[in-house]
Amino acid sequence: MNKHRTILTWSILFLIFGYAMSFNIINVCMVPLVQHFSLTGASQGLMSSMINLGSMLPLFLAPLFQGRVDKLWLIIVSSFLQALMILLGGLSGSFSMLLTSCLLLGIAYSTTDTYVNSYMVDLYPRDSAKYLGLVHGFFGIGGLIVPILLNHVLAWGGWRSAYYIGALLFGLIALIFSVIALSVRKKADVPTAALEQPISRAMLRSYFKSSRNILLLLAGICFAAAQIGLVNWIVHYMSVRFEDAALGSVCLSLYWITTAFSRIFGPRLPFPAHKAQAVGALVSGILLMVGIARGSAMGMAVTCGLFGLFSGPCLPVLVGEAALGNADRTSLTTAVMMLLMSLSRMVTPLAMGSLTNVSLVAAMFVPAVAAILSALFSALANRGRDALVQKA
Repeated sequence: MNKHRTILTWSILFLIFGYAMSFNIINVCMVPLVQHFSLTGASQGLMSSMINLGSMLPLFLAPLFQGRVDKLWLIIVSSFLQALMILLGGLSGSFSMLLTSCLLLGIAYSTTDTYVNSYMVDLYPRDSAKYLGLVHGFFGIGGLIVPILLNHVLAWGGWRSAYYIGALLFGLIALIFSVIALSVRKKADVPTAALEQPISRAMLRSYFKSSRNILLLLAGICFAAAQIGLVNWIVHYMSVRFEDAALGSVCLSLYWITTAFSRIFGPRLPFPAHKAQAVGALVSGILLMVGIARGSAMGMAVTCGLFGLFSGPCLPVLVGEAALGNADRTSLTTAVMMLLMSLSRMVTPLAMGSLTNVSLVAAMFVPAVAAILSALFSALANRGRDALVQKA
């Protein structure tokens, strides 16, 4: 393998590790934020929803950039924007200011996420599932470290200190990534954006005419709801139902540990990734239902670990499957998938927040049902996969 391409790949993985730290700050700080701003009901989900609202704008623009804009520069600019908006969040003197930072963070998150996934598919078109698994595995490792680190910071200096430290750390990571990536990319033999065809109406019609593409998008929507529902609410759920915020952070850490493990090593198992993804989503949904119904705090911690283990590969596999047969338009396939996932992530916290007025336990069943639905849509999409592979 090209040595410089390997260095570029590792620099991307390093950035994604930091991106996970950035992305998960709000999840860890949710309880003190709710208390500080005296939030109730659906307003508890507004922060996450504003992030996902902001994340939609770059996804609308991504198809227009296809074949015209350097993906690496978009990744770099969005990374520094993340650091700035985390700092702004820590400086927020009002809830409206915090929501503004969340909106802009969403724009930065989405740009980084979309173009890192697309860039990795461009780098490794024949082995994208493996390398996308690494990308999302490193995201899981970063997500694991955040609760451990920030719980100490929260105990020491409160949620503002957590935001300040997060901004500093991710700013340094973005700077290191930028220096390394720009220094090696010319020798890394990276396919340029010009290799993709600019977007056209005919291309859009062709993409949305495929029933397989639609089913994969539905699977992505449901999986996004399952993931955000669990990650965004598990600490709050454990704090309220079992009065154990510390165990809630353990649940979040366990989820990211097993998610990282399954994303890194899952693609190396002797099973077809697309079939393992559908089965994993089904099993994770069923296990979450059982864990909630049992009403055991320690049982819920085990459930979160198992949920990550079985559902971890779902996101990278879905992104890779969406690109199958669409090699000349990976920006389009990734952007559409991420856009609809963002819509799902925007609506789900609000829906769960509203359900908490009825029952917090009922709200936690939402991600379980969503995971099962994702498995169903994935299984239906897989029926036409063999014919597509033969054509490719």
